[in-house]
Amino acid sequence: MAAAEGEQGKTVVVVGVDDSEHSNYALEWTMQHLASGMAGSGGAELVIVHAKPSPSSVVGFGAGPGTSPASLN
Repeated sequence: MAAAEGEQGKTVVVVGVDDSEHSNYALEWTMQHLASGMAGSGGAELVIVHAKPSPSSVVGFGAGPGTSPASLN
């Protein structure tokens, strides 16, 4: 999570999420604290960046980290 001053003094908060429980918790925590006034009276802008695994990392066909070409034969 990162926060910065945007235009007109508005706080910009960026949260990166994926499909993990940790990132879901981080997003919930951020939203609760923004709603309770963490960003101050100037308001806040929330930017959510969703990270998705690439198709090649999902479909491994038996290959993965530590797999040598010889072990695939």
